[in-house]
Amino acid sequence: MNSIERKTLCREKHYTYLHRKASSGEVFYIGKGSRMRAWDFSRRNPKWKSIHAKHGATVEICGQWNTEQEAMEHEAFLVLCMRDMGFNLANLADGGSGPTGYRFTDEQKARLAQAKAGYKHSEETKRKIGESQKGKIIKPWTDEQRMAASLRSKGRKCKPMSDETRRKISENNGSKRPEVKAKIAASLKGRKATKESLMKQSLSTKGVPKSPEHVEKIRASRLAYFQSQRELHGKAMTISEEHKQALRKGFNKHYGLENENHK
Repeated sequence: MNSIERKTLCREKHYTYLHRKASSGEVFYIGKGSRMRAWDFSRRNPKWKSIHAKHGATVEICGQWNTEQEAMEHEAFLVLCMRDMGFNLANLADGGSGPTGYRFTDEQKARLAQAKAGYKHSEETKRKIGESQKGKIIKPWTDEQRMAASLRSKGRKCKPMSDETRRKISENNGSKRPEVKAKIAASLKGRKATKESLMKQSLSTKGVPKSPEHVEKIRASRLAYFQSQRELHGKAMTISEEHKQALRKGFNKHYGLENENHK
């Protein structure tokens, strides 16, 4: 089944599915769902994850249904049949339960928030979390994972943030605090970018229109640099008129100012 067929199936139908071990083809899980649930391997129980880690998994659609109730009944029937035949399924229940798309009520959300209020990890816990993450390589998402994330987020309505919330987020942004800025600057001091990195930076900004204010800031920073060089060397740094014209032409061309008169 290609990605287009999956997308059509997931949007229009409820379905039942099974997961097989990629190593042997043996069925180890029965489920029901809609959208991209069958291909979402992230939200699974520990037993399922253990089997998947050892053997991998393939997806097979068993049937399509117009209602969720029909899908739940078929799921329960398949689980019963598979267990009667001796299959060791990773299902924690007998199927036919668990509504799709369950949402917490406001009261439940309030209780959860209150239970977590003021909770902070201990230094020992933080150290263990840090050590557990060391050396891990984050793999790029596959097309299936991207599609699953996209379908999960569709239809969600987010409340607009208040000015107070925006202010708190801005204040908590570590990269904007002076001490954090100083640490970042110190870590980058003396570091030289490779030719490949410089080429990537140049290509990423090429052809991108810049506001007049941005252009003036760039011009001012370059003038300040030449002034600092003059003071450093104790003598005037002279540039020929021909060189000035070439610099001006290249600057205007790079920032799309060929038709403007910048002197």
